[in-house]
Amino acid sequence: MDNPLVKKKTLKQIILSVVDEVKEQNGQTVSYRCSAYEKNGNRCNYGQKILVPSNFRRHIIGSHPEVANNLGIGDGTSGEPPTKKSKTTKIMVETDRATIILGTLKLATTNSLPLRYPDWEGMTILVGPLWKAVDLEMSRDKVTKLVGLATEILKKLMIDEMRGKVIHAKIDSASRRGRSFFGINVQFTNEKDCVIVRHLALHEMIDRQTKENLKHVMDNEFQEFGIAKNQLLTVAHDNGANMVASVQLLKRLVDSNDDDQGPSVGAIVRKEKAMIDAHVGGCSSDINDDDLGDDDESSWIKDGDELTTDDFDADHELVDHAFQDDTDDNDLIELDLIESTRCAAHTAQLAVWDVLKEYKGRLAMINKVCIKMRHKAFQQLFHMHKYPLPPKINETRWNVWYIVLKYLLDLRESPFLSILANTDASLDLSRQWQFIEKFGAAFEPLFELTLRLQKDHVPLSQFYADWLVCQAKLDGIKEGNILATKLLKSMQKRIKKLSSTKVFKACLLLDPRFNFVGSKRLSPADKKEAQEYLLTLDKRLDEITGIQMRQGNEKENTSLHQSNFVDDYLTDFFEEDSSSSEHVQPPDDSLLIDLITLETREKVNISFRQCEGGLNAEPFDIVEYWNKRKFCNPRLHRLALAVISAPSTQVTVERLFSRTKIVLSDYRMKLSDETLKNLMLLKMNSDLLPKVAKILDDDESFK
Repeated sequence: MDNPLVKKKTLKQIILSVVDEVKEQNGQTVSYRCSAYEKNGNRCNYGQKILVPSNFRRHIIGSHPEVANNLGIGDGTSGEPPTKKSKTTKIMVETDRATIILGTLKLATTNSLPLRYPDWEGMTILVGPLWKAVDLEMSRDKVTKLVGLATEILKKLMIDEMRGKVIHAKIDSASRRGRSFFGINVQFTNEKDCVIVRHLALHEMIDRQTKENLKHVMDNEFQEFGIAKNQLLTVAHDNGANMVASVQLLKRLVDSNDDDQGPSVGAIVRKEKAMIDAHVGGCSSDINDDDLGDDDESSWIKDGDELTTDDFDADHELVDHAFQDDTDDNDLIELDLIESTRCAAHTAQLAVWDVLKEYKGRLAMINKVCIKMRHKAFQQLFHMHKYPLPPKINETRWNVWYIVLKYLLDLRESPFLSILANTDASLDLSRQWQFIEKFGAAFEPLFELTLRLQKDHVPLSQFYADWLVCQAKLDGIKEGNILATKLLKSMQKRIKKLSSTKVFKACLLLDPRFNFVGSKRLSPADKKEAQEYLLTLDKRLDEITGIQMRQGNEKENTSLHQSNFVDDYLTDFFEEDSSSSEHVQPPDDSLLIDLITLETREKVNISFRQCEGGLNAEPFDIVEYWNKRKFCNPRLHRLALAVISAPSTQVTVERLFSRTKIVLSDYRMKLSDETLKNLMLLKMNSDLLPKVAKILDDDESFK
């Protein structure tokens, strides 16, 4: 420390008293050398060519503190030299208050940090200066308040976003850490004609999940977000009986209030109905009426304890009802305003289960070998050869048996398998390889189908196309593979319930892969029902949007696409021929003319769209197809997007539960229902958070 008694003008004089001048023969000073002595008695060798008093002073304080104190230039101590004052580096950061609010909000929602994170020491050091710079005081209570305000703003944004839109809902239930939850998603087309998914609610079910309670929750959540009953077009759910029944109750509630809202969907004026009866065309139905027998859909893992061992890694805390029994639609009252659609991905797994339960004994034996491979006695061996351990069986994990048996097929190609067999003879699978090979070949198309159905939105016609492609692949390998034969029969049976809804038939009517010249993929009755549905839905859209649209025929200019083995299979499956069907003169109604004219389109390949020149084939996109026709026929385009935006799965609700697992961890079990609900609403709709942060920045009450 500087001694205030020492003035700068006398410092040189003081330093010269302990410095010797080294001079040449001519008397000129060439350097300056410290004249003090070290503790060992040797003279100090510090010197300077040009005298800098301040540098000499630091040397004397550091090396000769007693001399410095005697001269009055020290810090008053005889110990180590004083520590240099650290320099504070100022960093220029280009940001604003809204951005900092957004980051603060995302840390608590998108990144799932505990609400107390502002009190963490590291967070205070790193982010505290930014909060202080924009006059934000953050703590646990402040973050909780911020989440609450953001939730209310987000709800208002979503209400505005969904106003005047056709809404499709998706529902599912699950449990986490002993708490039961009911999730609701919705989806619709925005102003850019894109289908977007919005998370509506994660509701904790205190009461039993009966159909009445589930219906009550749905009704309350739809009212909270300003969704009118006439806006709801479909509700997608799994095959659980309580889910199906709750949707039916919701439909009944809507139907009872429908007198004030005009005719329900499915009701058609006599003139239009008579015109459809006279002019609809088509041939045989695409539904196979063969009686394949009743099936038992109970979980065979529960029936046979062969697979219930402590070595399983089943996650029973998130129950996705992957193999829950389905209910009979014939026992339910069929009403027309809201369509109840079953999850295609869930139904595909039920088709898998239909076949798996017949081979539970053989699969149990294979699984015992996999369990033994994971024992500690062999773990070191796997580690030495850098080979992964066999996957664990989880009965709620889709395609888990295919994943396990595919692992074994890959293991067979590795020399590591012979090492395992030589180590323990019980690991020998030589008697099972033929079954494993056939299993892998049969279930690979279902595995690929499930992956394709994992997108946020898969239109009903696209799911059906993928389903038929899967059937075609199974049909190609069914000779000599009994597993493929049984799987194909199960899929043909399961598709009946999925393809029986009006919105499904309407999607096929609008899709050139299913409705084209000479197509028999829709029966005359199905075409008639789909046209009735679309004509009345057009009136419903006028009510919802407040805009009446009337326009003439759409002109089609779709190039003929090359067929492949899938289309060959479908041609045989639907008993089609290449000749064009005869069409009568359509009636004098613009929309009905448009719908009937769709039958004159040329065929589009069901599995891919061929690009110009026949190269670089890419998948057909039904949304893109209709967006290209927006301006030539806006009325039909509006109608098509309303139907195409209907979901075929409810996998986005499954993702909601998966992310709930991250938020509701072992360390956050005390989160209230309201807080958890708000956090998940913000987390699952994170693309709206920038708008929320901007509104919060302008909100005077938050400053």
